[in-house]
Amino acid sequence: MLNTELVCQATGGPCQYQGRDMKNTHNGMRISKAEFDIVAGHLKSTLKKFKVPKQERNELLGIIGSLQKDIVERS
Repeated sequence: MLNTELVCQATGGPCQYQGRDMKNTHNGMRISKAEFDIVAGHLKSTLKKFKVPKQERNELLGIIGSLQKDIVERS
């Protein structure tokens, strides 16, 4: 549910994300860049599967990519 709210709000939808900020949410999870990239790859594949237009896919992936600095703790 929170992922849906986050994506909806980040892309200009009517939703309001009610979760914690990304840094606090992922703090201590020791998420690597490789792990972040895997999840981003799954998102990209899902967007393609559901035929989300390329411009919108790239916009969302850019938004998610900008969160990397708050999520990734190790290289």
